Amino acid sequence: MLKSKNEKTRLIVDANAWISSLLSPGFRARLEVVFDSKYRLMVSGQLFRELGRTIHKPYLARHINQADYETLVSRLRFYAELVDVRSTVGICRDTKEAFSPRPGKRR
Repeated sequence: MLKSKNEKTRLIVDANAWISSLLSPGFRARLEVVFDSKYRLMVSGQLFRELGRTIHKPYLARHINQADYETLVSRLRFYAELVDVRSTVGICRDTKEAFSPRPGKRR
């Protein structure tokens, strides 16, 4: 199915990419690009849980600015579309990340 000219590109960003971004200089600038109006950002409950677990690991917690993390989560909750995970992907090396979000009802 082809998307129409007015339809936004759906974007799913892995938790590891969000964490990497939080650890890097220029986090706020990258955040603006992702929340650009040309994208339809998709997130799942699993993503929020993984971010929460990962951010509190001692070797990462001391390097991540808590205010940046809270900004990220707040913006994700406000702007992103929450999707239900309805399938499992069996080819992922990390079994904790073996899920495939599909659009469901927005919460």
